[in-house]
Amino acid sequence: MTASAGRRLPWAPSSDKTLPFSPRPLSAGEQSAGDLYVYWSPKNQRRIDVLDVSSLAYALVLEFDPTVAGYVERPCAIQATESIRLSVSFWVSIPKGEDRFVFLAPTPIEASRRSQLQARSDQEIEAIGARSGLRITIVHDADILADQEHIAGLYRLLPFFQQASRITDIDVIMDGVAALAQSCHQVSIGELVRSLSGSRSRVMSAIATFIAMGMLEVSTWEGFGGHSLVAWKES
Repeated sequence: MTASAGRRLPWAPSSDKTLPFSPRPLSAGEQSAGDLYVYWSPKNQRRIDVLDVSSLAYALVLEFDPTVAGYVERPCAIQATESIRLSVSFWVSIPKGEDRFVFLAPTPIEASRRSQLQARSDQEIEAIGARSGLRITIVHDADILADQEHIAGLYRLLPFFQQASRITDIDVIMDGVAALAQSCHQVSIGELVRSLSGSRSRVMSAIATFIAMGMLEVSTWEGFGGHSLVAWKES
């Protein structure tokens, strides 16, 4: 039996191909604003485009969160005033819980550089969402960016996660990673790479996939690299 047997790999086609939302297309002004981040999402099997570093950081957390089935950036807008609509940052699909509508709220300093609409209080934003029939979860930029080591580690893992679906024998490599990780209380990423046959990038793709599946847990994201310890965490 392979390490992924009985488990849906993050990039595997979903039985439910219909999503209730799709990303709002970016305007020409947004695309040329100079703060646009684009990447391929294995979890969503499509290109993701977000407009600021906080949205990129939050999207990476969602990409590697095993409790999240999928997510959509800019899924919808809520009516803030008679003439102004406020864009919701993300819709997040949680199979074993309630789906979330997330609004990323700027810090007070950053908010002063944006529209007064985005500078509204959490309570005002929640009330605006409630009037539109949505329960809004507010996440603050400062809270997302506070754990910079975690975000940096996920950013380093992303290209390995992206290439995993293109590796024809990824199951074999994942079996090797699983066998070694299960035999130890903790093992360094470097030791996994050195102990298994195949190139570093192929082994790293298996490790990144297991992290995204929630089956490998990183002990600490500080200075993430070959010395970082991981532990097997199969439920």
